[in-house]
Amino acid sequence: MLRHRFLFVFLFSGLGLLAQNTEPHLRNIRQLTYGGDNAEAYFSFDNQHLCFQSNNPKWNLSCDQIFDLAIDKALADTSYHPPMISDGRGRTTCSYFLKNGDVLFASTSHLQKDCPPPPAPREDKKYLWALYPFDIFVADKTGKV
Repeated sequence: MLRHRFLFVFLFSGLGLLAQNTEPHLRNIRQLTYGGDNAEAYFSFDNQHLCFQSNNPKWNLSCDQIFDLAIDKALADTSYHPPMISDGRGRTTCSYFLKNGDVLFASTSHLQKDCPPPPAPREDKKYLWALYPFDIFVADKTGKV
């Protein structure tokens, strides 16, 4: 049995819709992040942290980076800014906690320090995630690779 649960929906700023009980299968919902596009979060094995990607402009981000969110701190303070795990270069995605507490994630930082250009928008306005030349990295919670 997997101890980690996928936490995609809880991080979006539009969480207010779910908090109004429009989703009958979710209870006790609490918003953990405010601002930016926050996505693809996973619990640590002790269920005390989340690793996730964000491009929150309030955190001086222009590109998705990986963060370590302490759940108790996020619940106590809506202005909480979790520490960054990735190095701030390139675009990152797909982070996941390993059993030893390290975080695995994909990044383009090995090729360029700046964000790769976003994909051209689709005519039908549907979501599009570009396939960049990602490589896989493992870092501890302080970002040491």
